[in-house]
Amino acid sequence: MLDVYIKKTLLLIETALDNYFPKTPGIATKVHESMKYTLFSGGKRIRPLLMTLVAESFNNAVSKVYPFACAVEFVHTSSLILDDLPCMDNAALRRNKPANHLVYGEDIAILAAIGLLNHAYSIIANEINNVAHEKILHILDLLTDAISINGLVGGQSLDLLSKDKNIELTMLHYIHQHKTASLFIAATDISALLSNASNQERAAIREYSKAIGLAFQISDDLNDLLYTEKELGKDTKKDIKSTTYVSFYGVTGACNMVNELTEKAKHAISALIHNTELLIQLADTLKRKESCHL
Repeated sequence: MLDVYIKKTLLLIETALDNYFPKTPGIATKVHESMKYTLFSGGKRIRPLLMTLVAESFNNAVSKVYPFACAVEFVHTSSLILDDLPCMDNAALRRNKPANHLVYGEDIAILAAIGLLNHAYSIIANEINNVAHEKILHILDLLTDAISINGLVGGQSLDLLSKDKNIELTMLHYIHQHKTASLFIAATDISALLSNASNQERAAIREYSKAIGLAFQISDDLNDLLYTEKELGKDTKKDIKSTTYVSFYGVTGACNMVNELTEKAKHAISALIHNTELLIQLADTLKRKESCHL
């Protein structure tokens, strides 16, 4: 059931991303190509997919969510380009392709990331005639907060400062809750807001997303250790000297955490009166690869 839904919805998401992508400029073609290179490099589109599933659960027209789902994916793609830069993770591979800066240069890659981030806000602002003014402002606030110093930017900065160091578990948790989970939470909360969910329902959706966002990061740590670059489509073993959930708990312990967080996510939405079956199935699916299917 979920597989059929994902296959159908991913095609619609790709079409929407293409429709909302900036039109070809007259002169600044290289940065335009750089933006397109990473955005359409075959991502899993997990955040937009989550947004459509939340909309479906609340019987909202998915078409109303697509602009905002695309905006979130633009933000996520921007963060990937920056994350791969030599001054950050210095990654050579992303989705089985050379990292953006290796193809277009660091200067153009940075501009592409800024371009994608800026265009995300443009997409949302242009929905002012389709969505209530106060909701647009609320959505802008949610997204801004998710990537702010109290969100993705703050988490990423602490992650960089913690490279090759032993850090406390509380710091590790803070980093990944902000670097990874914050955009999961914002994405689903935006969709719930657009679907006229109550405050209690939105809180349940946020708890769900917080749990699967952290589970997603822990399983990413596991995959980094257990799988090859060819299998994952990106650099691996780069965190081997850094503190991760695997270094704290070992492979089995980290897998147990992923499973516990997945159950926590499913429990968070169990009281909702809406049809959450696909969200529950997705939580299980996000236990990436086979390392956490214990």
